[in-house]
Amino acid sequence: MRKHRTSSNLSAIRIAVLANTMIAIRSIETYFQGHGTISITGGCTWELVGDSIEHLQRLEPDLLYVIDLPDPLQCFGFLKRVSTCMPEMKVLLHLPSTKKSKEICYVNWPAVRGFLYPDDDPKHLVKAAQVIVKGERWLKRSIHERVLAQSLRQHEGLAATHAACAGLTPREHQIALYAGSGITNREIAAKLFISEETVKLHLNRVYRKLGVSNRTQLSRLYLPDGQ
Repeated sequence: MRKHRTSSNLSAIRIAVLANTMIAIRSIETYFQGHGTISITGGCTWELVGDSIEHLQRLEPDLLYVIDLPDPLQCFGFLKRVSTCMPEMKVLLHLPSTKKSKEICYVNWPAVRGFLYPDDDPKHLVKAAQVIVKGERWLKRSIHERVLAQSLRQHEGLAATHAACAGLTPREHQIALYAGSGITNREIAAKLFISEETVKLHLNRVYRKLGVSNRTQLSRLYLPDGQ
């Protein structure tokens, strides 16, 4: 259970860093020191990953920023354990390259909600964190479209079952499916040729009928393990 936050850090997004070295972690802490939007609460190295989950729980982050990816199996296994012990925490990966095939692989990893790249400005971390903690994804548009299409194909049957049980209309079901996949209200509006306000109205009805209050809870209904 999270401790009560003081007024000084109530609005700041708490970010923990996972990297190969403490030097990398300290450099990020120094860069964002005194930043009002995010707070780097500390971090841990892959060398000590066996003790990292307990350490992360003490840091109480909203977001885990992974800036070095070791062996994929080791990373996947660690994130699987973390997502079980800390289900509210999301993960942002800093990828060493921009190969789309790897992005599509990583996007389905436990708790992963977005990527940063070697050529990204450090300030992008702030924007990504703000988007992710709201329950959305931070992805390139091309990757987002591929992930969305993949999710729609894989989970349409599951979503239809929830929709039927809750009495959703066809339009509410369609919007819930998009929202549960991480797409923004603006993007939903553009795809369906309706206003953002109309999307919000439909989502409010969806939340009420399904008994959820936000996109994160919606995604847990529509997608396996809330991914």
